[in-house]
Amino acid sequence: MNDDFKLILEDNGKEIEAQVIFTCFLEETGKHYCVFVATGKNGKKELSAAVYEESDDLSGQMSPVETDEEWEILEEYLNAYAEENDLDIDALLK
Repeated sequence: MNDDFKLILEDNGKEIEAQVIFTCFLEETGKHYCVFVATGKNGKKELSAAVYEESDDLSGQMSPVETDEEWEILEEYLNAYAEENDLDIDALLK
């Protein structure tokens, strides 16, 4: 995980800072993804992911992960990433 890389998301006009865990490209879907931890509306940290589409001005757009299949693949990638990098997911959510 890159502690120096933060992501700013907008939720109904409100900026939300998120900590990026990793990014990846899935050949199965042909899409780029960003997996991150953000603080939810209830103040609790939540693990989430989004599809990342780079725009011409390099700012990029995030959109929701659309299918259960995508979530399942991302969960497998997250588990492998956590194991390879000795990352405690539960600790990130505290």
